[in-house]
Amino acid sequence: MRGSQILFYDGHCGTCHKFIRLILRSPQRERFFFYSLSQFPDLFATTCDSDGLAVTGESIVLVRNGIALQRSAAILAIASEMGSFWAILGIFRLIPRVLRDAAYELFAKHRFRFFGRVVPENLCPLAPPEVRRLFPSRLPDGFHLFGQRDHFLSAQWNNLIFFNYEVPPELLIPHLPKGTELDLWQGKALCSLVAFDFRRTLVLGLSIPWHKDFEEVNLRFYVSYQAKVGNALEIRRGVVFVSELVPRFAIATIAKVFYNENYKAAPMSHECGPTSLSYSWKASEGICRFQVELNGAPQLAEEGSIDEFITEHYWGYAAQRDGSTVEYEVEHPKWLLWKVSASSVTGPLASEYGEEFNRYFVNPVSVSVALGSPVRIFQGRKIK
Repeated sequence: MRGSQILFYDGHCGTCHKFIRLILRSPQRERFFFYSLSQFPDLFATTCDSDGLAVTGESIVLVRNGIALQRSAAILAIASEMGSFWAILGIFRLIPRVLRDAAYELFAKHRFRFFGRVVPENLCPLAPPEVRRLFPSRLPDGFHLFGQRDHFLSAQWNNLIFFNYEVPPELLIPHLPKGTELDLWQGKALCSLVAFDFRRTLVLGLSIPWHKDFEEVNLRFYVSYQAKVGNALEIRRGVVFVSELVPRFAIATIAKVFYNENYKAAPMSHECGPTSLSYSWKASEGICRFQVELNGAPQLAEEGSIDEFITEHYWGYAAQRDGSTVEYEVEHPKWLLWKVSASSVTGPLASEYGEEFNRYFVNPVSVSVALGSPVRIFQGRKIK
């Protein structure tokens, strides 16, 4: 269920059931999990949608990347996922939303006149097993609803592997953006090799064709910054990226232009099994590979643990060409983490990160593997 979009519908509405059945006839049905709104009557009580409007919890609500979409916005987002003739509906985006929603609400007000009311319990047993599994009884692990805030990018981050290494502080100091300090764990300077799976990437609410789903591998370390908020100082814990790899040229270009991050494009792939996870990419001198074996069910990190330290840095800092520093916020809920029974890092890492870092990639202090969640990244701003 990791990374799937959640579609809530009125379980007693015959029209809604007709619409859901239309989706289920498509090969793209695997992109959704379906829930009756009556299962979670208070879920949207304090939630705003993508435009800051209160979520009414009536008819169709789509939760994509932790952001609720309703009325015509939900229908158009669903259509964009379905492809084929559904894409024709995209032309309705040219109509102002206030008019689209007015038409939607007029239809919804009279929806019971079209296909009447139904009893959900009488319909579900008729579906074959491969369809019934798309109607779970509980929300997936990692489900999260964000509040309304304008953001630059949203996505689903899945299956994050962190190989965490102790390094001398002097190795990292030349990479420190102006105004930041090293954030130490129990007096140790750490850097991490990280691999994860980006899904449903949206930039300013729009998807870039063939650039929605991809892997990323990065080398990062941990910093803090004292931000002045009103008359008080706030300690913000963040990360700095030494290197970032993605398989899509456009993604690397956007990151360079907007944040001056050190992105490069390289062919990548990953494999995800019930108890195993691996990422690989083509470096200049061969194939690099991260692999882990997992145990048990994912759980929240223990308070004060290295897992908590590694996964709970919610800011990014990037040095700019003019010597200044850009700060940006990364929002996500606390992650659930698996226990790791075995792990390995193989390949010519020195060709990717240089011998200065590679000499320390021998025995990790720890290996963390997170389930992931919806993520939002906000527009950067200069702080120094």
